[in-house]
Amino acid sequence: MSRRIKAVANLDLQALFAAPQASRNPISHRADHDREAIAFSRLCLAVRGWVEPMGLVRKLAGDRTEAVVATLASEVETTAATRAGQWFLRSDARRQALAASEPDELSRALQGQAASDPEDPFLRAFAIGLDSRPIDLAGLTPAVLRALVNAREWLGVRWRQSAGAAEINAALAGKILDADLERMTAMPLVGEAHKHALEALEQFASPSEKDGLHAIYVHAPGGGGKTTLLAFFQRALLAKTGTAAIARIDFDEPGIDPSMMITLNLALFEQLASSLPQIQGRIAYFLPQLRETASALRMSDYAEDSPLAGWDWRRRGRSSLRGQRQITGAEADQASILFGLLAPETLNGPLVLVLDTAELVTDGDARAAAGIAAWLDFLATEVQARDIRLIIAGRDPPPDSWANRQVGVGGLFSRLAGLRAEFDPPIALSDLRPQESAELLANCGISDARLRQAAAEAVPGNPLLLRITADALKAGDADVLRDVRSAHALTQVDRHSAQIYLMRRIIAHVPDPAVRPYVIAALASPILTAGMLEAVIIPLVDGDSEKRVGRRKARRVFAGIERTAWLGRLSLDGKRFTFNRDLRPFAVTLVDAVDEDRALHARMHEALFAYHARRRDPLDRALGYFHARSLGQRAILPRGDKALRILRDLADQFPQGMGGEIASQIDDVLAYRESTVREAYRARVPESAKGRNPLPGEVLPAPPDAFIMEDPDWRFYLEGRNGKPGQGDQLVADDRAAEALAMYREKPTRERGRPPTFVIQALADLGEWDGKDVDVRAIVRELGAKFSSRKVNAELDRIYWITRFALQRDAGKLSEPHIRLIEKCCEFLKGPSLAMFPPLVAIVEAFSGGRILSLRVTTGAGGNEGEGRIHLVRRQKIATKIAIGQFAVTQRDWLEQVRRTGALSKADSLNGVQRMIDELHGQPIAFVNQQFARFRQDVGVAWDGEDMKAGNLLLRGMTAEFHRPLRETLANVISEKGIDVLGPAIDRTLSAMTIRPAEMEPKIFYERLRANPRGWLSGFVNYVDRSRLLPSFCDAIARDLADVGRAGPNAARVARSFLAWDEALGGGSDWRTMK
Repeated sequence: MSRRIKAVANLDLQALFAAPQASRNPISHRADHDREAIAFSRLCLAVRGWVEPMGLVRKLAGDRTEAVVATLASEVETTAATRAGQWFLRSDARRQALAASEPDELSRALQGQAASDPEDPFLRAFAIGLDSRPIDLAGLTPAVLRALVNAREWLGVRWRQSAGAAEINAALAGKILDADLERMTAMPLVGEAHKHALEALEQFASPSEKDGLHAIYVHAPGGGGKTTLLAFFQRALLAKTGTAAIARIDFDEPGIDPSMMITLNLALFEQLASSLPQIQGRIAYFLPQLRETASALRMSDYAEDSPLAGWDWRRRGRSSLRGQRQITGAEADQASILFGLLAPETLNGPLVLVLDTAELVTDGDARAAAGIAAWLDFLATEVQARDIRLIIAGRDPPPDSWANRQVGVGGLFSRLAGLRAEFDPPIALSDLRPQESAELLANCGISDARLRQAAAEAVPGNPLLLRITADALKAGDADVLRDVRSAHALTQVDRHSAQIYLMRRIIAHVPDPAVRPYVIAALASPILTAGMLEAVIIPLVDGDSEKRVGRRKARRVFAGIERTAWLGRLSLDGKRFTFNRDLRPFAVTLVDAVDEDRALHARMHEALFAYHARRRDPLDRALGYFHARSLGQRAILPRGDKALRILRDLADQFPQGMGGEIASQIDDVLAYRESTVREAYRARVPESAKGRNPLPGEVLPAPPDAFIMEDPDWRFYLEGRNGKPGQGDQLVADDRAAEALAMYREKPTRERGRPPTFVIQALADLGEWDGKDVDVRAIVRELGAKFSSRKVNAELDRIYWITRFALQRDAGKLSEPHIRLIEKCCEFLKGPSLAMFPPLVAIVEAFSGGRILSLRVTTGAGGNEGEGRIHLVRRQKIATKIAIGQFAVTQRDWLEQVRRTGALSKADSLNGVQRMIDELHGQPIAFVNQQFARFRQDVGVAWDGEDMKAGNLLLRGMTAEFHRPLRETLANVISEKGIDVLGPAIDRTLSAMTIRPAEMEPKIFYERLRANPRGWLSGFVNYVDRSRLLPSFCDAIARDLADVGRAGPNAARVARSFLAWDEALGGGSDWRTMK
């Protein structure tokens, strides 16, 4: 059914359209009146939220209501489930209506409806937006603030309110935080253990003389009261003025990706903006900058629920020069922004960071743990947060090695130990005692004391289960209450009570009604995937196991279950849903009391056992064993440590009496192997490296997981499969090449010389070009032998990186077979490949003197970074358009030099661009990069193919391929010899900058460089290239470092390779040479 038909049906307009046909065909002289009525009705809808349209349209259109409603029905959103009979004008139609309206029409539309619905937040928001008088944002409701965010966008230049989006978002964040805290602390905190835990956390966060990183771990089963405890703690801390700044990062939120620092910084910023009054004056300046940094990484949806939805940023980062450059420079950009916002005077007390739902990142995800550790180090060095109190809240008990936090053990905890964190004793939240459970039930509205006590003694003391119990008890009639009272008094669960719990809470509280029929069946397995739903669960529940279920339905059911947060948690990769480990056994007990549900679970165990038996994944091996034992069958423990670890985590989910025995067997198997591996690991780690993270360029042994996992599991973990990237790919995409390379070298997954593609990229990025890890000729032969025109895009990443590695290592020399492989590849390039490959092939052409790229390919590469070098290499007369940001230079005489070339017919049109560039002097470096990202307008360029000065100025662009190798090799020099050895080259380069960002002032730059060499070398190299000073800088590096220690010669070699590329492209691209 179309949206238009749905909208009309939702209004029940049958009577309206029952009029004679002739009445619905207005004569021509009424057509203009109909159009006017439609336009004004649309405008009135544009300034409203959800509205009942019939009354609105009748007032406006009178006897023309029928024509107006029929036209507008296709432009609205409806939802019969929650807004029956109401309309909401779609955003595109709303923008068009507002843009087309005259000011007096807009005022009339607002004034005519002002009294009709005073509760409509959109009416209020538009009235505020069109009024220039200042408004107290703190006095507005969250609904009006949300509407203001939208109204500001929709009104565009008509927005007259002084408050901008940054202030509105900050006020909204504060309102949401206040509402959440008020909701979660509405009832008193119950339980002696919980109250003692609150006191311990307040003491932990109290200001003191100690600096550094301090951590404490709070753990309890799902529903055990962690989040409520943290809400009481946060409220208590916020109530104390001048004590500490606090922010809570919940890894269960869809917008938080711990491997991406920008998501952590955005969450931190928005919470601190609402809790630190002293930074309110800086919000309007710095929040847009931080959001624009996120946008540069193509996370433009951050303002909505999920900044990462619908965009594979890692693929873009590996495939696009611009993407690589933006990811590389993001750390310096964020440092620039957050230092300006917070440091050093703002954080007078501790910075308290609460990491909630931490079980998502403490279970061995190397990227997540590395990302969090890097973020904490970033806050300490860049934001100068000298006193960080870290509260980690998770479901799992701390690792056995908590007392000594050995390197390589415990994931996140060992990373914190590497940062020299001081750990307080962990806090365990125990179940409530019966008397405390009765108190909680009373707070939930159960007034019958005897019923409270009976329920408290029969139900486990888990706060979530007790609230479920309270809901079920409050919902029942007299007969129901009598049955439940009787069942609890006998500490039993009878059939009637079980059905009440299952139907009224577990099923009825799942929001999507289409999902509810499958929830009880899904609970037969402790872990759920969309594949299990599609292949087994949905067909069995629907009564037709032979019928093929569409993936769309399976995805909807899976999404409906994972959105019901109290049912369990979604894995960080979004593939698996683990049911709440306390709720599920309780629900299974209820299932066992209902004959038909018990029989359903038996069928589920059989079908799921058969499903998993056909598959080889560690999860399938673990769940296959689980279902076999649940059916009462004998079974052998699955092979592979990963499967055993999954199974060990499910020990409390087995039928009663089995879990302890199974856990003991698994522990015995794992303990022997882990002890052997760890002893060998400790023997390989140098004494000086224990208890810290690797230094730049240092390769330490991989964590014990490399040896605990069996070879196939390790390969899948490191390399990925079926299109899903492995840990190695993801670490390299996160710009953590050294970690990825260390993992691979400790336990390689391929024969020597032919490593996975992520290893080739890691070596290229690190400037480690001389080892025996990569045999270029062997890889080229392998790629050539299996080349297929149909699969060229599948192999393009590998072809790209082996080509880039060889061009950098050998200063442009490629073998003939390698060049032929590139020629064949270019014949079949299409889609995103046109953004990735041609700029690199231009370098091949520059060194070889041949022509490889066809007209189709060069045309398709238009608009991408590196496009200009394709034309520059060919030395041919061209007339093309290039974005200003690709050839603009951060020098005060840039436009003067452009005019002298005579290659731009309208050079005077760039006067405004030069003024904006001049104004960047003294601004934060993040602002500089964001300004250049806005220079997207194309200008016409006519080059004669001979004037190389003009060609270099207009077509040369940046050389992002060398940003990471230069950063890494220079960081190694600093690590070995200190900063002073780079001083002469840096000083000469800084002095040649006629426009310097704030952080490039020498004193400030050296301070930042000492605190974070790798991060600020990224920012420095990127800006030097943008200022067209990289050739002279590399020339100085090649000369000054050629004989300096172990790291100096390698840095000099990378610099010489860059100079060879520059010469091949025409030479003379340094700004001082151009002048």
